[in-house]
Amino acid sequence: MKDYPKSLKDEAERLARKQLLNQEHVAPLTRFVEKITRQHPKKGIPYFDPLDGGTRAQCLFVLEAPGPNAVESGFISRNNNDNSAKNFFEINLKAGIPREKTIIWNIVPWYIGTGKKIRPATTDDINMGLPYLHELINLLPNLQIVVLIGKKAQIVKKELENQYADIRLFECYHPSPMVINTNPRNRQKIIEALKPVSDILNQAIRD
Repeated sequence: MKDYPKSLKDEAERLARKQLLNQEHVAPLTRFVEKITRQHPKKGIPYFDPLDGGTRAQCLFVLEAPGPNAVESGFISRNNNDNSAKNFFEINLKAGIPREKTIIWNIVPWYIGTGKKIRPATTDDINMGLPYLHELINLLPNLQIVVLIGKKAQIVKKELENQYADIRLFECYHPSPMVINTNPRNRQKIIEALKPVSDILNQAIRD
């Protein structure tokens, strides 16, 4: 597998990862995505990346909605061919977060754009997606941490606090070029926000 920024622009790499979708750690999540797809057959819903932790994950990153590159690759992945994914890949490395301990999802599971431009998620979008977030959390028996990335995902913070007292919640900026390029300090702020997450996950490895 090619684990570097934008590696999923390679069709052979995409095909190789699709061959892993029924591995033990990711198969329940593949079935989960396929169930949502049956319920919403006209929406683009990417699979979980099998290079992530799958059902073994201790940390769940929640973003807003999959972009067109996620739909094209077929995966929610830090290896997608866009600069937000590239930033997320590099920030995780800098923060020292072990990829195999994490998993990525979106508060809105499907693409909400026109094919050329993604639109912001609405309250209705988030309310439609929220039950699937709860369902996902129930598929992750080792989950300790949820990181809400960006303002849209952070809308559900109170609901998660009320329902999951044993899960630690963190927040950070979205790693989009708009956020990073507007103020270069924002990249470091995201890294700093993720350092406590890194500490928890790496302590679990040491233990």
